[in-house]
Amino acid sequence: MSWKNRIGKLGGRTLLVLAVLAIVVAAADRSKLFVDWSADHRFSLSPALVTLLEQQQEAVELVSIWPLEVDSVAQPIADGLRLMAERSAKIVYRHIDPVLHKPTLAEFEKRYREASVGVYVVRPATGRAFRIPLNNSTRQVLQRDVGGALVALADPHPPTISLLQGHGELRPGGGDEDGGDQLIRALELAGFVVTPVELARGGRIAAESLLLIPGPVAPLGPDLELVRAHLADGGATLALVDDRAPLDLSLVLRARGVLCSAALPADLRQAMTPSGDLVAALGPQGANLPPRVVVSLRHHAVGQEAAFPHHNLLLDGDLLNPDHPVTARAASSGQSVVSPWTSPVQLLQPGTLPEEVGKRLQAAYTSLGTVPFVALPLLQSAPADAWTKARGEPFQVPDTLAKQSTLPLAWAIESMQTDASVRDDRGARLVVWGSRQAASDGVLGQGRFANADLLVDAARWLLRRERATAIPEAESSAFRVDASDGLLFWLSALLVAAIPCACIGVAILTWWDRR
Repeated sequence: MSWKNRIGKLGGRTLLVLAVLAIVVAAADRSKLFVDWSADHRFSLSPALVTLLEQQQEAVELVSIWPLEVDSVAQPIADGLRLMAERSAKIVYRHIDPVLHKPTLAEFEKRYREASVGVYVVRPATGRAFRIPLNNSTRQVLQRDVGGALVALADPHPPTISLLQGHGELRPGGGDEDGGDQLIRALELAGFVVTPVELARGGRIAAESLLLIPGPVAPLGPDLELVRAHLADGGATLALVDDRAPLDLSLVLRARGVLCSAALPADLRQAMTPSGDLVAALGPQGANLPPRVVVSLRHHAVGQEAAFPHHNLLLDGDLLNPDHPVTARAASSGQSVVSPWTSPVQLLQPGTLPEEVGKRLQAAYTSLGTVPFVALPLLQSAPADAWTKARGEPFQVPDTLAKQSTLPLAWAIESMQTDASVRDDRGARLVVWGSRQAASDGVLGQGRFANADLLVDAARWLLRRERATAIPEAESSAFRVDASDGLLFWLSALLVAAIPCACIGVAILTWWDRR
């Protein structure tokens, strides 16, 4: 057979294979049949999310806002949003570049009062928006968060938050130090309805709402009874308290097992001895230590001294609890949490103490009427790095710093149900963070910390809305080879020498045989 015939047969077979492949690809594209082999599964949607997308009856926009510099990193997120938009005629996707699309960005900001970097799920008919922050974990939680946003925006009765006012708390229009506008907007973009409440002027705390206490600095006075009643009724409460928190509120928290701010017992160590009196030490008449704040030698935010001295604790990694819903997203986001002017928050749990001390503590709690609770730490300082001092005391590193253990800064507490509760299904949930400024406009307005995400997730956990849908997080395939130096040597020899030489040898033998 001549070489022309051989080439003709080879070319004909090649064309036939290409034609078959083209037909298969066209059929798969027409029938929407595909196999997602991408490492991050960016072309696959959860069946639960697909059902939710197809059920949309009103117009929904998926809007991404980020500059061109991060477009390559955020491309998988854009691919996922486009795929979601293709699943429903009611959903559209558009991207806004803050630099290239300034008029569009200004229009979006005017309508939804937000224009920061992130992903937004909006309903144009109602003017409501839900923001998904852009960070290292956005790709993994994108489908779950979009599903949760669709559920939240469609809820005719969204969860409510009662923002306590009238005692020097963070407030709307308070500026960088005392402002709460950024906090309110972050909660609104997460699907919550925030209502400022001044109890002295007739305001009321709805039993089903979350009571947010954003750092009071003046006594609550008569309003304290309504706060106490809300907790007794099984209501959810988020308290931001630093060293300036009033004594009356600090004592109410101590009655719930929380030792912080102005209600740190002065003689607690002696009271825990066999001859001590825990009831007197933990009771409302017990002596208290002067309020103190935590300062850090190395783990603090660096910047202008007036804004970021050593009392601005910088928390990341294992300083955040990765297993609790309140801090899990912040811990995996790659961002840090900054906690300025933080008062230590301590809890004594009978089950974590030696048996004899635990029994005496449990008896003291029973005598004082403290409701049984389970508490988990959320934030803590680094070991051998932080200590406490008075706010006005000079900065001086103690000689015993190397032996200093971690200091707890925030806790999540879940109390057991009692007969006094108006709720039959559950007890009260309480989150206490020893920092007021962590939620201020001066911190949240910077956008480079995970404080807003943490506060939003705290509100979700407190109101038992941390899992709005059954959509799981996306899983990325991890390609990894664990090999010793010897195995790497032989693998390199195989890839560089053995396989190429074998291919060349086979080619030479084939050529020689045909000759």
